[in-house]
Amino acid sequence: MVNFKHAAAAVAFATMLNATTALAQVAPVAERDTAAEDSGALNDILVVAQKRQEKLGDVPISVDVVQGESLQRLNLSNFEQMSRYVPTFNVSETASGNRITLRGISSGTNRGFEQSVGLFVDGIYAGRAAQFSSPFFDVERIEVLKGPQSILFGKNTVAGAVSIITARPTKEASLLMSAGYETRFGGYNVSAVANEPLTDNLQMRIAVRREQRLHGVLYNSLMKAHEPSRENDVARVSLAWQPGAVEVNAKYEYSDQVRNGSLFQVIASGGRDALFKSVDPQFETNLDLRNSIGKPNSDLNSIAAHNAALRIDVPIGRGHLTSDTGYSTYKVKSEREDADFTPVQLIEFSNREKFTQFSQELRYASPADDTIAYTIGAFYQNQHYLNAPVYFITASAVGLFDVNSARHFNQRADTYSAFGELSVQLAPGLRVIGGGRYVAENKRVARDLSVINPLTGLPATDPTVLALTQRLFGTRNFALDQKLNERQFTPAVTLQYKPYEGLMTYAKFSRGFKSGGFDASDGMGTANPYLSENVSAYEAGVKWDASRRLNMNLTGFYSRFNNLQSQVYNGIAFITTNAARASARGVEFETRWRPIKPLTLSGSAAYLDAHYDDYRGAACTTGQAAAFAASGAAGSCTQDLSGRPLTDASRWTASLNANFEQGLANDWRMQLNAGTNIRSSAYVAPDLDPIGLQKGYATIDGSIELISPSDTFTISLVGKNLGDVRAKTYVVNSPFFSGTKSASINEPRTVEIRGTLRF
Repeated sequence: MVNFKHAAAAVAFATMLNATTALAQVAPVAERDTAAEDSGALNDILVVAQKRQEKLGDVPISVDVVQGESLQRLNLSNFEQMSRYVPTFNVSETASGNRITLRGISSGTNRGFEQSVGLFVDGIYAGRAAQFSSPFFDVERIEVLKGPQSILFGKNTVAGAVSIITARPTKEASLLMSAGYETRFGGYNVSAVANEPLTDNLQMRIAVRREQRLHGVLYNSLMKAHEPSRENDVARVSLAWQPGAVEVNAKYEYSDQVRNGSLFQVIASGGRDALFKSVDPQFETNLDLRNSIGKPNSDLNSIAAHNAALRIDVPIGRGHLTSDTGYSTYKVKSEREDADFTPVQLIEFSNREKFTQFSQELRYASPADDTIAYTIGAFYQNQHYLNAPVYFITASAVGLFDVNSARHFNQRADTYSAFGELSVQLAPGLRVIGGGRYVAENKRVARDLSVINPLTGLPATDPTVLALTQRLFGTRNFALDQKLNERQFTPAVTLQYKPYEGLMTYAKFSRGFKSGGFDASDGMGTANPYLSENVSAYEAGVKWDASRRLNMNLTGFYSRFNNLQSQVYNGIAFITTNAARASARGVEFETRWRPIKPLTLSGSAAYLDAHYDDYRGAACTTGQAAAFAASGAAGSCTQDLSGRPLTDASRWTASLNANFEQGLANDWRMQLNAGTNIRSSAYVAPDLDPIGLQKGYATIDGSIELISPSDTFTISLVGKNLGDVRAKTYVVNSPFFSGTKSASINEPRTVEIRGTLRF
């Protein structure tokens, strides 16, 4: 087990060392320009955080960047793996989709929710949790923009935005083939990327990847099998065309994912060891890669997605007119999920989910360095979301009656918005940037639930059965049509000052919102539409290139949220509410340092205080519910979470990475990479149950690469979570088994052998 205190001390020491070195290397502008010619200088990082290409140090936004080289070097192909390298950013896989958290703010697992962190792939918005599960590769970089991005990116970015920039076609022919084999669990992945100039002004890029793991990381003692197995396939074709001064980029991507087996293992039996061992004699509750869930051919999940994007950039005058057109659709199938997460075969869940989105944005941007610079634009989006879950409750296993329920959630939404941003140079190096976005959104939903007789497959009519179903399972027959219309204006203003090239400071105020909606988990037809989530955010930062070998960024932030959308389980059903108020404040520090040419060090650390300011009426923990029931009090049990921390809100997070390159004989090279990622304790259960507290931990990753002359061949050994640390990433309550808890955990240690050919 990695010692958390020692790892934290190492990061603190490295941070102080970098700061001391920086203070010792302050130099006039002329001296820094001379140093820029040094071959050991750091490369500039270019980003499109403001929808135009700029150096990271010139952008008045807190942005973390994960380069495509790093993703490829460590074979990071999903957000759960990548998020470890970005402090205050966390993505964890749950039974109903990924949970995305940034600076302590996240959305619950209700399928009606859109995310508080907006995802943008090549400029196209993707706001559903399922879209965060798509594997990615052949990526140029991933930018994580922290804080509300309400003007240029729009609604549903109250916590921030994640922007994926895929690799575009180039004018040089190339072919890259790569393959990897994971030695512990037997998984493999193969990929190929071909780039071909078709004419002088037309290029094409084709990228394909297949990943498979048949031997899952958990051993299911009930099924005598390893699970979950996984298969992921991605194919993408991109075209770049330059008819004169116009630039056209088109992309189509298909992805298909299949997961077979449960993610969860029981970590607390609630005193039911004898019952569970009567079903599975090997049942236990240790966090040791063993579970005891399901039945044959259960927990089959698949996601098939199609995404297309078209960007047309036309120079007009001194600026550019840009059109972004996007189309996205996916289908999710869940078959025979064990929804009680125990050896007892009580609740089975199946689901069909379909989502389709079309979007169109048109914007005009003047040159960023004009005395008066501006961006104006308009946006339209249409979404259709259909969710059709079916629950099969074999309650006779615990002395009750069997019953099924079928639910439909059919939602359509149209969004219209106009936005503008104006940047005015007040004095040399001093700019004020202000603007806003007006959003009009119309949502309508048809939702219903039917209690089904499992023997006939028809709606149940027995009044006694219907009454017991309502009391025991929190479901009853209903059919509703609802509408929700929202109008919001979100302003932002930034003061930016650059006293000289290489130093930039800024202070920013912004407002943002995440739209309201309808409860897709409502089993009674009594849930009102939940309200939109609003944030007022303040941020100030310094970005400093102390020398061509060292740069540092420091950011302080404070965000105040109203009507924070949340979802918790009360022992019978999920409850979707708006927490009255919450806030997040903290400090983030990032640095890159190249002390000598072969060695590059990078690190980041963050302090975060994210808590509920006022949240009375939250669902109780198991212990509180038991005490409430014993007291004989009327009504339902609630707790006051005011002053308590938000879920997935570690107070301290840090990442420290080192890259060393050494020449070998005959023009071969060796590259060594090592990194540690640290998180302090945090609750991973929405009700803040004590068993849902994950203590602080650190993971270590590393790789060794041998690179042939001219980079034609690379062979590498990649290790992730080398300390084999066990950490809970999400904790759920088991329906009808009060006190029984199940958890998903982080990926255990893996060691992979990789080979790459370049032509």
